Amino acid sequence: MPLVVSVVGEREIASLRAQANGISQGGLSLSGIEGMRTGQAVSLEMHLPIATHPIWVEALVRHDAGHYGLQFQSLSAAQKKLIKRYCSLQPREKRR
Repeated sequence: MPLVVSVVGEREIASLRAQANGISQGGLSLSGIEGMRTGQAVSLEMHLPIATHPIWVEALVRHDAGHYGLQFQSLSAAQKKLIKRYCSLQPREKRR
């Protein structure tokens, strides 16, 4: 799933294109980008194939072990429902 990760630095906001390796109702895994640190808050623009428009969510970087693990924060009921539906349609190996 393609997404844009916005990282707020001390002097600028960097927007990085990334690809999610796996997604669950609680967060996602991504690789192929650098520059984030554990505990950092980021904004995600997610392009779910089942949605007509991208959704924007806040997440926390929980780990960096060859890939980043991001945990969703404060999802709305509509966002939770959409992510849950998308997860249910994924092959088991893509779920985290």
